[in-house]
Amino acid sequence: MNVATRLYHKANKSKNKIYRFFVRQFLSLFFNCDVPFNKNIASTVGFHHNMRGMVISLACSIGENCEIYHHVTIGAGPGGYPKIGNNVLIYTGAVVVGGITVGDGAIITANSCVYHDVPANYVMQGNPAQVRRIRSNLAVGSDPTLQSDPIQPCSRIRSNLAVGSDPTLQSD
Repeated sequence: MNVATRLYHKANKSKNKIYRFFVRQFLSLFFNCDVPFNKNIASTVGFHHNMRGMVISLACSIGENCEIYHHVTIGAGPGGYPKIGNNVLIYTGAVVVGGITVGDGAIITANSCVYHDVPANYVMQGNPAQVRRIRSNLAVGSDPTLQSDPIQPCSRIRSNLAVGSDPTLQSD
């Protein structure tokens, strides 16, 4: 865990308002990030690359074991603030805005803009973000079919779903 992440989590647990103020100013000045101290951000969230350029809104919630890379924006939009589940990966430059829910185990790829709900274990990519793949490697070892193909391509997802069950997965 990098210095900025350790400093952030230590200050987030602290009740000393002066200490928290100086840590927030330090992070803002030296790492150009705006991440509020928030009880809705889990203590196991990993902020990579010293939180550089990261902006996270005060009212959003982030689950356990999430990994967030630099230059990510998570903020308010139509409908409120995002709720990010557990074990989510948000890569460099991604934007997550609005009153949306990002499901557990989802991946948001670099420079993607997410404006709608993300189902659990889906890989989202693009601007606006669209479903690219579904992660199926969460239970590797328990199912031998998952060993050779940890990520299913979108065409296989479409063929496995009933037509009309999810409008985002209709054929191109």
